[in-house]
Parts: sequence; structure tokens; C-alpha cells
Amino acid sequence: IIDTVGSKSGVVGSDVYPDGHVVQVLQYTNNYNATTTSAGELDFEQSSGVVWEPSITVTSGNKVLILAHIHVLTTYTSNSEDRVTYKMYQKKGSGSYAEIIRDYRSIGLYDWGGDGVWMKQAHTTNYLSSPNTGDLIKYKITLQADSAGQTVQTNYAGDVSNIILMEVTA
Repeated sequence: IIDTVGSKSGVVGSDVYPDGHVVQVLQYTNNYNATTTSAGELDFEQSSGVVWEPSITVTSGNKVLILAHIHVLTTYTSNSEDRVTYKMYQKKGSGSYAEIIRDYRSIGLYDWGGDGVWMKQAHTTNYLSSPNTGDLIKYKITLQADSAGQTVQTNYAGDVSNIILMEVTA
């Protein structure tokens, strides 16, 4: 059941749905290509300087099923280390972002020969969140290279990343 208008509490129109039913589905796509050579966290952007923040408002007590599929290219010449840490954050209402997923060094590879590496990868995340709020919930993704000089790119060569947010009755 798809309801992009935003019915809540398992109610769509005059119908009431028991726990575990999807009552709202929102999909966000992103084809912006950003590049960094910094070892700091890179916000996944939707345009230059604008953080990609897919959002959903759910009835307090309902859950959010997050399906994320992002594209990352990482390269490092004349070095062995070419791994990236992926993080997802959640922000409830006017609060601050809190880390909900941390995949340490889950993107990239290590070159035992030390000759340099190039790795293009699609990273997929499935996560059931229990935000316990009726406020707007925003999500964002960051990528962090292991070392300065390593290049990290999002949506290389026209790739399109996407996040699907589903409200699940609870």
C-alpha cells in the first residue's frame, strides 16, 4: 500500500491496518557527483554545498524502514589503503543528527602490493528505525576516507543513488 499523501497510524482513507503494514513510501534519488581528497567526513550532497537529506514524517510509535543504495568510487595512487567508512545519521524535528549506522571501512579495498587502487562500488543498507516521534525525520549519509590524499567520489560516471523511506505501522 503506497500513500504519498502521508496517512498515519495505519489509517489510509477509512481503512485501518494492523502492525507491520507499510502506509507511506517515499523515494529520493540523487545523481550529483561530488569529490573529495580529505580524510574528514564528506556529506553526501544533492548539489554543491547542499546536503542530501531524505525525510519523512510518521505517526509517533510507527517505524521507518530505510532502503539505501549509494554509488561510491574510491582511488589512491601509490598506496595500499583505499577504504571508506560509511555512516548514516537520523535527525528528529529540530534536534541534532545522531549516528544510527556505522559501517567501518565497508567500501573500498586494501592493496597488499602498495601500487595504488581504484574501486567503484554500490553500497546497500537496509535498516528498521524506531524513531518514536511524530516530527519530521531527516536522514543523511557521510563517507570518510581512511587517509588524506585518497579520492572519494559519489555517483561517478552518471550513477544514481537512491533512498527509499517506508512508514511501517507498529
